[in-house]
Amino acid sequence: MRKIIFILIGILLASCNKDQAKALVNQSVAFHGFDRFNTHAVTFTFRDAQYTIDRSFKEGVLYTKSFKQFDSIQQDSLQLNDSLINSSVFKRYADGQLLNLSTEDSSRFAQSLNAVGYFFQLPLPLLDEAAQLTLLEDTTIKGKPYNTLAVHFTPDQGGEDHQDTFRYYFDTETHALSYLSYAYDTNGGGIRFRVAEPVSHDGMIFLDYLNYKPAEEVPLDTLPALYEAGALKLVSEIRNTIE
Repeated sequence: MRKIIFILIGILLASCNKDQAKALVNQSVAFHGFDRFNTHAVTFTFRDAQYTIDRSFKEGVLYTKSFKQFDSIQQDSLQLNDSLINSSVFKRYADGQLLNLSTEDSSRFAQSLNAVGYFFQLPLPLLDEAAQLTLLEDTTIKGKPYNTLAVHFTPDQGGEDHQDTFRYYFDTETHALSYLSYAYDTNGGGIRFRVAEPVSHDGMIFLDYLNYKPAEEVPLDTLPALYEAGALKLVSEIRNTIE
């Protein structure tokens, strides 16, 4: 009987934690103004490619990417247009012609497009069914406490990167997403710590990022302290031009 009681208490606590975690994400989505994201397509440029995210698309969430690529055979530039629906149905067109891609290439291109769209929309994707949320103890970064959320994704809905593990750090007062860190397995794997830099546009607050990594593999939850200590290396800047 005592064992059953402990199990029931555990289930109740887990459910309460999940509800609190979801409430935190909803507060952050409201702060960023991303409730409008479900009715307004957003177009932006990142690294010489134009992207559009349309969450009002009748078949689900539509990602598109438009860019030019040099064709070494014909010595000319190809206009490439990618589309991805619900992170699963990928197509690539070259100068208007649908390409017959290998499964490997299709998966690789879709994964890249999905990743750009994911980080651009944060914190909104944390409300997706595939996201498994766990509220952790607050984390202090540069003397300020942040609500801390652990996130992983289910294999059936989380896509190719479902095994990646994330931490999100939210301002305890405004609920703004301020930092994030993650461990990933693709392309040899690694861990990253990102400092979010807010960009306001059309009533919404999007995020650019300063992207850091440690000198060696360390536990994911040590990254905030290493960042404070200046022990992380800046490896890239993620800058988007929103249209």
